[in-house]
Amino acid sequence: MILLLPTFQSNSSFAANSSPSKSPSNFDTFKANINDSLVGFNCEGNNSIGFAGNWNISSKEKNEGLNSLILTSSNSIKSCGRYNSTFDLVYKGVTYTGKSRNLGNNLPDFGNFSTSAIIPTLSLWGTEAPLVGSWVGVVRYAPGFGFIWTESTVRVYNPDTLIFGIDPTVPLVEKNALVFNNKGDFIGIVSKLAIQAVEGLVLVHGAPLQCQFNKSGGSSGLTLCGDGVYAQTIWANTESITNENEEFLNSVKSFIDSSLKQKNTFKGIVSKSKIISKSKKTAYLKIFSKIDSEYKKVDSQIALIRSMSSGEDFRNSTNTLFENWKLWTKDFTKIYNEITSNKI
Repeated sequence: MILLLPTFQSNSSFAANSSPSKSPSNFDTFKANINDSLVGFNCEGNNSIGFAGNWNISSKEKNEGLNSLILTSSNSIKSCGRYNSTFDLVYKGVTYTGKSRNLGNNLPDFGNFSTSAIIPTLSLWGTEAPLVGSWVGVVRYAPGFGFIWTESTVRVYNPDTLIFGIDPTVPLVEKNALVFNNKGDFIGIVSKLAIQAVEGLVLVHGAPLQCQFNKSGGSSGLTLCGDGVYAQTIWANTESITNENEEFLNSVKSFIDSSLKQKNTFKGIVSKSKIISKSKKTAYLKIFSKIDSEYKKVDSQIALIRSMSSGEDFRNSTNTLFENWKLWTKDFTKIYNEITSNKI
């Protein structure tokens, strides 16, 4: 059994819509970027697909001609023979030799093989669990046609097993297909192996299952994912993170509302004052008017933040909103201090 430590990278170069329920903003570019890392092969009549994963490859292996390691389904690679069996694969219309390396298990349905082809890699998994209602792209290989993409939607997700279900594609694909979210992250392999069917849905083995399941064990034998990295922790508790993000956003909104009330108080003082010079009063009221204008944008800004699929983008955008309003607060606090200290 061979375990390979992956190097970690992001597929952030892929254009994705901010909402997980929507397809990528440019689906053709999205497909082309991922297709660049895909290979197709056929063993015993099974049309199969895989992608170059970002595992570490040693200098010794590269000197021996191993340039890429391909993640595919266990079901696919087993049809190509035992360990070190060779077979043909196609990459960008050119035929190369593949050599079976890890046949994997039925659950999860992951295996891999090596090739001399130099292929750009994709990350072996993304960090976000598939949300119910989110868009996914499903890709399979058909000799003579290449990679065929179809779109689907996540309908169920079990965080205890990391298995999720998607709407059936047309034509129906129930095995040997890869699934990506709208950010370009690999999130699983379509499979019928070792899991009970769910009527009306196609089931997917979640990408983190290639790692040891938890601290107690349950390794797939495919990838050594690093100390303390387990399948159950790779896809963080999305619901918990979402709640924390929402609480942060709500607290920022409360801060903005409170600061606006303070501004209104200061504005009233300025408007009624008989000792503030006309020029100062005009300057102060101009600042207050600008703050009112910015406040009118807050609801749409919050709606945009809530539509973001990335927890990191959600937090960063919320923090930006908070920092911007802290600056506005400083402006009218400065005005208040000038008034109360008679520096007017």
